[in-house]
Amino acid sequence: MRFGIVGQGSMGKRRVRCLLANQVPAEQITVFDTRPDRLQEAHEKYGVNTTTDFTALLQQPALQAILVSVPGFLHMSYCLAAARAGKHWFCEVPLAINLEGLAELKKLTREQGLVGAPGCQVLFHPLGRALKDWSMSPLGGPILAASYACGMYLPEWHPAEDYRKFYASNKNLGGGNLDVLAQELVWICGIINRPIQAVTCRATKTSSLELAPETPDQQAIVIEFSAGPALSVHLDLVDRTHERLIRFATADSTLKWSTLEPCLQQYDAAAKVWTRLPQPDGFNYETCYTAEVGQFLRCLDHAEPWPVTLEIAEQIVRVLMAVEQSRVTGRTVALTEVSA
Repeated sequence: MRFGIVGQGSMGKRRVRCLLANQVPAEQITVFDTRPDRLQEAHEKYGVNTTTDFTALLQQPALQAILVSVPGFLHMSYCLAAARAGKHWFCEVPLAINLEGLAELKKLTREQGLVGAPGCQVLFHPLGRALKDWSMSPLGGPILAASYACGMYLPEWHPAEDYRKFYASNKNLGGGNLDVLAQELVWICGIINRPIQAVTCRATKTSSLELAPETPDQQAIVIEFSAGPALSVHLDLVDRTHERLIRFATADSTLKWSTLEPCLQQYDAAAKVWTRLPQPDGFNYETCYTAEVGQFLRCLDHAEPWPVTLEIAEQIVRVLMAVEQSRVTGRTVALTEVSA
């Protein structure tokens, strides 16, 4: 048994599929969950091993790595437990919702030579890779302006379960769209390629959605990059289109990417023309998750580098904390102000 997967909700099931798609035999996978019904489903559907004892799982000598696929507020505790046991770890975004335990996790991961892998599946999207190529091309260059918007109608996000019991309806569980912000910042920071210095957030709730206390259904956030652009971000839980839209502008070009259109749109200011770069025919987003886990396996077996550093993951955790501080205080919060 090489791999343990923490959680058998939708993402935990997906990670089982990812390992199987990367030719990991089912008998080398053990899934952990506190719900017996989820474990039974995983065993019957995928043929994997199951356990309700996470401590015993970590003590297995054959265990090589843990994949953490539970709500965000639980991520750090499981990653830290894995690192303390000398196991490699992969974690869904965000790595944590506060800084508690992060310094120890970084120290243990590095001192023991472990692979520590904060999630980043957009980096494996063909259009995500094409966008990065554009940013490094003659038409790219320094980003002068950037904006991002994501609308995700919460009851339709996971229609098979009651959205009021889903972690995304509660910011204290890592939801409230902050997980979406963290997911996108992983690759957006790679495009803008400058450290984040300050965050301003305004949030409200205007819909009839039944959310946990203090959980907004929409947020307007400005993220200031050092010597760079201010990224404007709109997040909401009410838009029925479920669109994600990014726009970058440089001195010579503009690039737009909407999930409602399977292409990048690039404007060449000199030629005054738009061109479209389509994603491959038959593309399925599931392949991004599969490729992400495939890269994790190559990190373990061939010492390839993981594309997201622990410093980037920590910066994103600090952004999430600054967003909440700004929402509460009504002022701009520098990342240097954020502490455990």
